Amino acid sequence: MTQGKPTIAVFGATGYLGEHIAAALLDPGIRPKFRNVVLLSRRATKLHKWQKHNVVIRQCSERSLAASLADINIVVDAVGASGAEFSRRLIAAMAQAKIRIYFPPEFDVDHNLHDFRFAEWDWKKSNVALARELLPSTKVCQIFASLLLEHAFGPWLGFCSKRQIYACVGSKDVAISFTSARDLARTIVQLSLTEPPRIPDQVHIGGTTTTFSDAAAIMSRESGNPIRVVELPLAAFKASVLTAAGSKRTEYLRCVMAEGKADHGRYGIWSQNELVNPGGRRWEWTTVEALAKQTGGRPWSDADWPDI
Repeated sequence: MTQGKPTIAVFGATGYLGEHIAAALLDPGIRPKFRNVVLLSRRATKLHKWQKHNVVIRQCSERSLAASLADINIVVDAVGASGAEFSRRLIAAMAQAKIRIYFPPEFDVDHNLHDFRFAEWDWKKSNVALARELLPSTKVCQIFASLLLEHAFGPWLGFCSKRQIYACVGSKDVAISFTSARDLARTIVQLSLTEPPRIPDQVHIGGTTTTFSDAAAIMSRESGNPIRVVELPLAAFKASVLTAAGSKRTEYLRCVMAEGKADHGRYGIWSQNELVNPGGRRWEWTTVEALAKQTGGRPWSDADWPDI
């Protein structure tokens, strides 16, 4: 960035994604590119493991957000859905600061592509609308990473290693994208090192793209056990989700997957992998094959789900 080395702040640095972002920022090849890396959490004591690295640790308090932002150029909100009110207060505080880039807590499927009324996606929409209204001089960049690779391959989305059944909604040949937390963190870092005018308002990435059919074959080869793929009728499944009271996030996600709206691959909705990792030269994207080797072809093998 031509304005000198920036200072970046990660709110929610003790969470699952926040820890990966911290690790990516403190990589020896990346850390010198930032003036300061500031890690914030309500549980700042859990950040002490980073102290030996050249990092600033701060206790995060909603009453002192303005002071926390005094020397910050880039803000990453990794607090997550549980911090909806915090995110709104953070945006209000940023309006009084000089923030160049803001990454709101998206990092999920693109909720603009479907019309499901779900509390988490509703607040994300209102959150980014508020940011664009109150932060006209700040680049607000939504990063949509589709499904988190490490968490997605469980029975809650139809991948049941325990029963050796993959139950997909709709066709087993619909492409679905997944991104590892590590690759998502690296994406955030690379965009942070990009001049704000060159950063899109929305960035879609997909570290690896596959289908239920291909995923079953990949996991079966690694485990040595056959996986049966079952197709559930999309129309009936979606109707039950839309009419049931208190439908789960995972049920909505299975509809999104079935409709091809979680496909961030080369031939999907769109992919901006090349923007952050041109030609795969900066790092190697984590694939489903890599997850299979890591888990012996049985990710979340102890987990079960009442209805898959």
